[in-house]
Parts: sequence; structure tokens; C-alpha cells
Amino acid sequence: MFYYVDCPECKKDLSRFAEQENLDKGAIYCPYCESALRLKYGEIYEQEMGGDCIIFWFEKWED
Repeated sequence: MFYYVDCPECKKDLSRFAEQENLDKGAIYCPYCESALRLKYGEIYEQEMGGDCIIFWFEKWED
């Protein structure tokens, strides 16, 4: 499955970091703007695929 997940600060593609293993790893740093980010995910029902799909996005890391 193809993901396009961008940095909320600089809008560069960070799709390579959108892996379920990275959900609990703490901050992920954008290699372009060095912002600290948190990987988030959710599930949606996709009619065309006939099932649930996992979507990923980044939020700015805040303690």
C-alpha cells in the first residue's frame, strides 16, 4: 500500500517513517526542518477497497 505522509511544518514527504513500528518510539525528527514530530494513525472504512484502511499523519511533538 502507498502512503504519502508529509511534515506538518515544512510539508516535505516523510512517508518512509509511516510504519506501525514507529508509533510508540517517541519523537521522530524531520530530516529537512528538524521538527520533532509524533506519528499518529486512525482507521477508516474505504468503500472502494471494501474494508478498513489505516491512515497515518504527523503532528508536532508537544510535551
